Amino acid sequence: MTPLEVAKDMLWGTYGKGVAEAHMQDEIDLPEVRWVRLGDCSTNHLKAILRNIEPILSTQPRYLVSYLAASIVLDSRKGTLCARLLAIFSNQ
Repeated sequence: MTPLEVAKDMLWGTYGKGVAEAHMQDEIDLPEVRWVRLGDCSTNHLKAILRNIEPILSTQPRYLVSYLAASIVLDSRKGTLCARLLAIFSNQ
């Protein structure tokens, strides 16, 4: 498997858009976590994952792998340097 394929197959736990924020503000009960493949997440969802992980990386480094995987999937859609390098190294 290529690094991109591995990243796309990684699972991310989600409550749904805005549910975690509503839980923190209004103390509503959280539903069960729904697990989705990063490759199945929309571009906006990937951006939200990155935006939410960035502030906690220094204190919760266990999220680094998820951050990198989400970055790889997002970059592959944009054709950025990361995606081009992955394509080069995946073909060897």
